[in-house]
Amino acid sequence: MLMEARPIFIEYASAGVLFDTCDSDEWDIAFLARDVQRENALYFSEALFSIEGRLLTSDADRDVELDMFGEGTIGVARGSAIDGYLSRRLPPETLARFALLDEAFEGLRSKAVRAVAAPTKALARFREIDANYVIGQAPFMRVDQSCACPKHHEILVRDFMPLIPFMRTMPEIEAAIALL
Repeated sequence: MLMEARPIFIEYASAGVLFDTCDSDEWDIAFLARDVQRENALYFSEALFSIEGRLLTSDADRDVELDMFGEGTIGVARGSAIDGYLSRRLPPETLARFALLDEAFEGLRSKAVRAVAAPTKALARFREIDANYVIGQAPFMRVDQSCACPKHHEILVRDFMPLIPFMRTMPEIEAAIALL
């Protein structure tokens, strides 16, 4: 029976890396930001929750507005929802793209970038390790997170995706969402 199956979670470095594999059958269902640019290849469920994006900066830069940063000064995880959002709103040279969010944090520590843009929860986890930085008060974006599956999985789209809202109460799903 379908509901007796338990999910196997596979972590990807970023949403962009995950999206690049959607034709490979490496995964069937993913937690992913709703993105109109990806709707040609993916079916998205209704929004399950939202993620806020904020900036992490030094105390000296705490009041700098998002669009006031200069070339290569905001670190982001390449291919993430936040990368996509900021890419459509800021000059491309403003962003410094890192393969992993941890690398962006290292860029902030080494002063290669002046800020890191990431989900609020990720910034809070980093700040627990290094309290020398400030999380911006106001989010610059809010993205709906959904479950997505490749459109070529017709059976999943038809039979399984409508069950996603009910699956949100499964302990494995709740634990995965708590990490985001």
